[in-house]
Amino acid sequence: MGIESSKSANSEVESDELEGHYGYRIMKLLENGSGIRAGLRAYEDFIVAVDDLIVEEEEERIMEYLEEKTGHQVKLVVWNCLDEEEREVLLVVNKPTKDMGYLGVIVRYESLFEAAEYTWHVMSVVPNSPADEVGLMPQLDYIVGTPSVAFRSYDTLPQLVYDAAHLQNSLDLMVWSQATGKVRIISVEPEITEEGTPLLGCELAKGLLHQLPRRNISKTRTRHSKHTETIETPNTPNSVESNDSSTKDTTHSNSMDTTTEEFYDTRSPSSFEARNLEQVPDIDDPNKQTKSGSTTFNKNT
Repeated sequence: MGIESSKSANSEVESDELEGHYGYRIMKLLENGSGIRAGLRAYEDFIVAVDDLIVEEEEERIMEYLEEKTGHQVKLVVWNCLDEEEREVLLVVNKPTKDMGYLGVIVRYESLFEAAEYTWHVMSVVPNSPADEVGLMPQLDYIVGTPSVAFRSYDTLPQLVYDAAHLQNSLDLMVWSQATGKVRIISVEPEITEEGTPLLGCELAKGLLHQLPRRNISKTRTRHSKHTETIETPNTPNSVESNDSSTKDTTHSNSMDTTTEEFYDTRSPSSFEARNLEQVPDIDDPNKQTKSGSTTFNKNT
């Protein structure tokens, strides 16, 4: 039985229409699973329906249906957060095993709204730094989350870097590459200065002009962002203040929107330290837009 994909008619969805809508975000594609063979994309794709079943937070109904369809073809309605449109994907349901669920993917139930909003663009990398050692590529790489959860706040990455540095732990991050159009997982070990400042070894930028690019340029629509505030950063030789146009042109305007780009030099010292890290909510806080943990669509999990 073949596996194929096709675009749905009238499938584009405006960003404002996504609030209140949820789906299963694909966090990982399992090797040799149906999902990877069908061309599903980790981080970008959300499963919003299986045949005629709309997905809900409680996955039991979906898993019962997939169990009935084991070995047969189903149609997934998949929404891509970069293309901002739906497509239909046909795949054969796996027979679940200890290591493989029905669809060969690990998913997380999340809101479709602002699904790719909170990304960090790698602008430069210091040679021989932790960022350099794990292969972060300037201009091409975007830090978008961890293996288990996509960022839903700009405060999450600073807290993770801070905690990893002070606990001397490695930090697993999900990185989207413009060169490949795919995500990969890196494991970085942030350093810490004598003053207690965490060092990642790269300059990061956020804001409207540093969100992940659309692949289909002809369909690009103007994106709006409410994240226009300037966050104060320490006055250090290596830090770049986002409201200082003399050091770097960080404010750009067009007829639709005015957005401040914010630059963070995580080389020496990290301007992440300007944030009140103790008040950052836990990334798995159930009151946030991410509403549940991950699942493999396996009846045994």
